[in-house]
Order: sequence, then C-alpha cells, then structure tokens
Amino acid sequence: MTKENIKTNTSLRYSQYRKRLSHTFSFKKLKKQIETLHDQEFIINVPIGGVADGR
Repeated sequence: MTKENIKTNTSLRYSQYRKRLSHTFSFKKLKKQIETLHDQEFIINVPIGGVADGR
C-alpha cells in the first residue's frame, strides 16, 4: 500500500465514523428535546386537567 492509499483509507474511515457519530449525537439531541417537550406538556396539562376533573 502506498502512503496516498493509506491516507485516503484513513480519511474515508474517519468520515464514516464521524457520520455515524453525528447521527447518534443528533438522535440523542432529538430524544432530549422530546423528553423536554413531554415534561412541558406534563406541567401544562396536569394542573389544568386536575382542576377540570375537580380533583
């Protein structure tokens, strides 16, 4: 293998790794956003629902 080949191979592998990493990262970010959204929904809905149900 020539030096140039090794360089290309390494950068290819690195870009694939980064793609996978960024995909995982964005998924975690999305999950966190969804959890935050659920928390906000919970905070908004529970008091109103509690009052409406007369509990």
